Amino acid sequence: MSNELIESGSGTTEERILDAAMQVFAEVGFDGARVDEIARRANANKAAIYYHIGDKEAVYTVVLQRVFSGFVQRVIETVQQAQTPEEQLRLYIRTIANNLRQHPYLPTIMMREFASGAKHLPGAIVAEMTKMIGLLASILHDGEAQGIFVHVTPLLIHILLVGGHIFSNSIDLIMLKHQQVIPPQLLAAHQHFPDTFPQEIEETILRAVKKTSA
Repeated sequence: MSNELIESGSGTTEERILDAAMQVFAEVGFDGARVDEIARRANANKAAIYYHIGDKEAVYTVVLQRVFSGFVQRVIETVQQAQTPEEQLRLYIRTIANNLRQHPYLPTIMMREFASGAKHLPGAIVAEMTKMIGLLASILHDGEAQGIFVHVTPLLIHILLVGGHIFSNSIDLIMLKHQQVIPPQLLAAHQHFPDTFPQEIEETILRAVKKTSA
């Protein structure tokens, strides 16, 4: 995580505020975040935050909406390009993985939310997440109806996918920060893990849901 100031020429005032806020929320969570610190990093004043967005709760909601906005529709459109349930599931997995990689602060924010019992998670974001799970349920149902997939709980698969990426991100940070106390063989084994993890989680999920020949 970085606490460096965002250059005043980097986007509009609102964009700088949201970029800075995402950093702060990832580092200290909603409860620990201070509007003063967000303003400092955004090279803005508190009045600008209240004028452009609103209070801290409003900023938090907009930060998450900016990430999730249009994401569900992109996943739906991508999945529709596939012809079979297996292809649809693979595209579902890859699209979510790509989105998480494009927003490196999001996994940490979501981990904090899950740890707190989603205390500050906006209802609009829950609605978007529910749509995602509904899409996954449809893919799995079609695969089961066609005799391709076994019966599995969609929420379990979604937790495996998203939770795996979130914890993978955390492990990378732990390895980097505490490499002096981690055995060399473990560091060596982990060296290529960030690059291979997306493919490994995809294949793990497919092995879990695909029906094997008797």
